[in-house]
Amino acid sequence: MRKVFQDFVYNFYRIEQNCFAVSSERFQWDTSDADQKARELLPEMATDVCLDSSSRKIVIECKFTPNALQENWSKLSARSEHLYQLFAYLKHLERRGGTHEHSEGLLLYPTATRSVDFIFDTQGHTVRVVTVDLREAWNDIRVKLLDLLKPWKASTFRTIL
Repeated sequence: MRKVFQDFVYNFYRIEQNCFAVSSERFQWDTSDADQKARELLPEMATDVCLDSSSRKIVIECKFTPNALQENWSKLSARSEHLYQLFAYLKHLERRGGTHEHSEGLLLYPTATRSVDFIFDTQGHTVRVVTVDLREAWNDIRVKLLDLLKPWKASTFRTIL
């Protein structure tokens, strides 16, 4: 189901909008002082969906899990392993400069237990964590996914939980 969700999001943006080029990017770790054997042991990084325009780059990681949030010590928080993965992509893309320098990251989950939508800025990147309810009518899903392409600003956003 994870791959089905990822392919749905990729093809949705490929078909339903024309402001961004849609791709999935693969890239190597930006290493220094690593020998060839060490480089071979590093996994390749591959984004699920990248949206590129002349002024913005959005990296979308599609996650298919029953809970978009984790609970530790009775506190809800974003899933750390998903944030770390997305942040690694953003930091590696940053080194390319241009629109990559301030790439935006989106963790996208299908709604299972609760709706989530929050934004934060970190180290020059805006990150959004959001769920989409696939049980809704098609037009509502379409509108929500297209609304995710509008510019995000953490300081003017209201968190939904």
